[in-house]
Amino acid sequence: MKEVFPITPSNSGWQWIFLVLLIALLGWLAFILISPNKGSVELENQSLRLRVPIYGRSIPITELNVPESRVVDLSVEKNLRLKWRTNGIGMPRYLVGWFRLNDGQKALAAVTDPHRVVYIPTRDGYSLLVSVSDPNGFLEALKKQATGGGF
Repeated sequence: MKEVFPITPSNSGWQWIFLVLLIALLGWLAFILISPNKGSVELENQSLRLRVPIYGRSIPITELNVPESRVVDLSVEKNLRLKWRTNGIGMPRYLVGWFRLNDGQKALAAVTDPHRVVYIPTRDGYSLLVSVSDPNGFLEALKKQATGGGF
């Protein structure tokens, strides 16, 4: 005759912890998949405001080396390509966060189109690399802000 004795259920609540972590992970994944369509760069009050999830910041125009700023195509300018992600999000056509460039520079990047990038060195030891829909227009507006032209 066969006798079966069930194992006593655990009261540790690990299932709930696992469920909460799984929901948080799915929320983070949804955030990352939606965020490529939410970024922008704003010029206002002598400040450049990078609006991207997690890595956004406001930088005074005086901290930017505007005369050395330029529009670049990362497929052509290999020395400015993002080489190592040190703290950021790296997905195809969506690179946001802190990177090291091929030439060793530290860079804060928001690159979604490697062919339309504005390269802006700063006086704080890093560069900005941002993809904008109108890189030439953005660079012109940045230079205008830097010279006090405003809008």
